[in-house]
Amino acid sequence: MRNKVDIIGPYPPPFGGVSIHISRMLPLMRDAGLTPVVYNQYDYEDASQNIFATKKSLMWWLTYIFKRKSPVVHIHQFSWIHFPYILLLSWTSKNKYILSIHNEKILSYSPSAQFVIYSTLKISRLSCLIVVSKTLHAKLEKNRVKNIEWLPAYVPPSKSLQLVLPGQHSTKVVFNAAQLSNLKAIETYGADHLLRLAKDHPEIGFYIFAGEPSSEDFFNKYLSDFEVGNCTVFYGKPLVEYLASANYFLRLNREDAYGISIDEALDLGVPALASDVCSRAEGCIVYKKGDYSDLLKTFNQMLIQNNDDQLKSRKPSKFHNHLISIYKKLLNSTP
Repeated sequence: MRNKVDIIGPYPPPFGGVSIHISRMLPLMRDAGLTPVVYNQYDYEDASQNIFATKKSLMWWLTYIFKRKSPVVHIHQFSWIHFPYILLLSWTSKNKYILSIHNEKILSYSPSAQFVIYSTLKISRLSCLIVVSKTLHAKLEKNRVKNIEWLPAYVPPSKSLQLVLPGQHSTKVVFNAAQLSNLKAIETYGADHLLRLAKDHPEIGFYIFAGEPSSEDFFNKYLSDFEVGNCTVFYGKPLVEYLASANYFLRLNREDAYGISIDEALDLGVPALASDVCSRAEGCIVYKKGDYSDLLKTFNQMLIQNNDDQLKSRKPSKFHNHLISIYKKLLNSTP
């Protein structure tokens, strides 16, 4: 019980940034002498690995308030209801609580809604509030929220078990999105610009990874309207298993908070190009968000540059080590 950490959030499948982060952290935590217990918001569970499915059940959230918890509880926020919920939890038990916010959605809320959230966080007994967005970090500091850490949810991928992208194109470009099941998502992730690039570069193979399999019907129809023959789409497949066989990686989001897939690409030796919508990993090439002409120009320049030159500023990530140090510090301070 002494070294246990409850982790509440997504675990794959489906494959998304947060679920991959949690799945990669587990063996590192165990190697560090910690015992993680995962409460997965989706359906997968494996009791032998301390992974239990909550299936987004409201009853689970209600009963967890009264459940015996690990000394440290880490909640990965995916709903506004988590803000009042963690306020309640933190005032009804002496456990150490960590809340991670993985996006900038708060910044799009009305001023009154933002005020309520900031006020709730200020009076919550949070031992640590982790945010991946530097912009949100600054806003929280301005509102005098305490114990904030800027820490991207990134764990380096394994370089083993890499699969090869199919096709005969000599140059292969990969792109990913959590889901592409509607026009809003396509615009948010920049898939419309990706298809324009594909049309302008028929000699290049473009590979699109959509995390949610439910995107297939809508996006296949959308893709057919573009009449491009050099795009291959993978639904519900983990990008990272194919990433090392790509020549370039693109992240074209119009809305984003960090973009851990950029780190994955760079750590696997794949040059990355991304929109400048938020802070990007060191070594990433950026263009003006939503500006196709700048994307096209920057992409064409990228194609003629030496890959080693594009990757020379890349430094190994230590974000995961810092998260483990947070867990250990909190566990050691527990009576």
